[in-house]
Amino acid sequence: MPDATPTLPGDSAGEFPARVTSSSDIVAGKSVLTDEAMGWLAYLDRKITFDGTWFKDDNVHPSWDNYTGAPIGVYHRYDLSYATYSLGLMSENTPAWREEYGKVLGYMAERFLEYWAMWDWIENSGPDPNRANYPAEAAVLFPPGYMGKYDIPGWAGNGIEPYQYDPDPVRGNGACNLMYKGYLNLVVSFFNYITGDPKYDADFKVQYDNETAYTYSHRSLNELIANQLRANISGLGCEVMKVYPWCNNLTGMAQRLFDVMHGTNLTSSYEGWKRYYRENMLVGGYGTEPVEKHALYWDPAIEDGKGYLMNGDEHQFAYNWWANAYHLAGLDRDLGHRVFLGAKKKFIDYSKDGSAWSIGLPGLEGDYQYATICATSAAQEYGDTELFEALNLHVQNNYEPTWDAPRGEFFFHLGLGEDWPRGQLNDWLLPAYTSTRPGQFGDMFMNPNTEKFHLPTLEGVDFPTLRVRQATSDDTAFYGAFTSVDRDKLGEPTSYKITKLAPGQRYTVDVSGTVKEEIASATGEITVNAKIGTHTTVVRRIS
Repeated sequence: MPDATPTLPGDSAGEFPARVTSSSDIVAGKSVLTDEAMGWLAYLDRKITFDGTWFKDDNVHPSWDNYTGAPIGVYHRYDLSYATYSLGLMSENTPAWREEYGKVLGYMAERFLEYWAMWDWIENSGPDPNRANYPAEAAVLFPPGYMGKYDIPGWAGNGIEPYQYDPDPVRGNGACNLMYKGYLNLVVSFFNYITGDPKYDADFKVQYDNETAYTYSHRSLNELIANQLRANISGLGCEVMKVYPWCNNLTGMAQRLFDVMHGTNLTSSYEGWKRYYRENMLVGGYGTEPVEKHALYWDPAIEDGKGYLMNGDEHQFAYNWWANAYHLAGLDRDLGHRVFLGAKKKFIDYSKDGSAWSIGLPGLEGDYQYATICATSAAQEYGDTELFEALNLHVQNNYEPTWDAPRGEFFFHLGLGEDWPRGQLNDWLLPAYTSTRPGQFGDMFMNPNTEKFHLPTLEGVDFPTLRVRQATSDDTAFYGAFTSVDRDKLGEPTSYKITKLAPGQRYTVDVSGTVKEEIASATGEITVNAKIGTHTTVVRRIS
């Protein structure tokens, strides 16, 4: 097992050797990865080496978070899923360099098809045998009068009436287990959108064990979800039969990326559910004012088939508001902004020093960490700079921002005293420090960049020895900037390729002011020879 990453004091940020220190370190006017993004990517690159497969007899490495958000979020698949947000944002800032994001996302997609991502749907069948032992404080998670005779959120309940037991975690009884299939779709859709690799367009197996496996493709997965949404207009359940806006909105994001890459319109099935959500799960879902109430979940099967909506004052969980606002940024920005404004009105508290945090429920006091984390990313996405700066002050002072200079990694230890950065919490917080402008996350879904697949592309980088700060291109040129945190290798030779150039055409290759001419190969490639360390590279076609 690798050694745990050391916690360095917050003021060690100045030691981080990959920072831009001169305007000559970058190509002016081109998008740049933030220092935090570069450090988080380096950590994720290391994290995917801690274990291999996630089959039934494997032990998942403790860096993969299956304990945040109890009782709902205590599954490894959520760490796999939420990590896609910052990777997507990074790819928007370096659209000409995508291979590392594909490496990490490819690992995540493969783990999603294995036991530890899906086991609960198959094994947690029927009523929870622990129903009588739920703690009293969990009562807020139950419809009134149902505690002790109803399963707590997080228990799959596969086979509870009115549904029969269905071992297929994707089919999920035709209306349930969105907590697996929607999230699987998200990871695979991000992989496809970022890399352009159609790997999952072919059949793949969702494998519980050697005897139990189910075959799907990216297309059949999306068609199944769309058909199920159309047959269940009030939404798909995660557990049987709890319908969460959080998961249905996340699934809409995954559908939209699939449509972008496949020329389909399956997201229309989500739009049908969104109308139901707006009209039934929100108070103030229409109009221009901030949303007033937001349901935690809806169970259409109880109360003699009338259903019950968890939308009372006691159900206004702050992190649910903030996360839904973030998910809606790429689906219905106006509605998402009004959810964001409603959350800001209900949950933000300020300190005398100007810092801010989010409480967990109306009437509570003090920082509720998961809510504050989601609020920070939402404030960045919706361009509320004043709120972001107040939240950021609290985050910097209390959440242990850690710059691991020797490894060139960055993450938050969050004051938890744990060996490994808490996965789901970092996954939700890092987008705030990876995004470089308001609206960038939503634009991946509303204004996707598919031109990148046809423009000059950077490949073959010796990562993480050589780090990419910039990688953008246009019809005639590639623009890149590089650095390293490996002091022992500074000055050593390295090389990388620029691909998708015009075959046989002449180009200037400018490496930090040293210019020479090259001719692109018959396959449209030029190999750039450089040295490990800070430098820029511009490869421009000679007209």
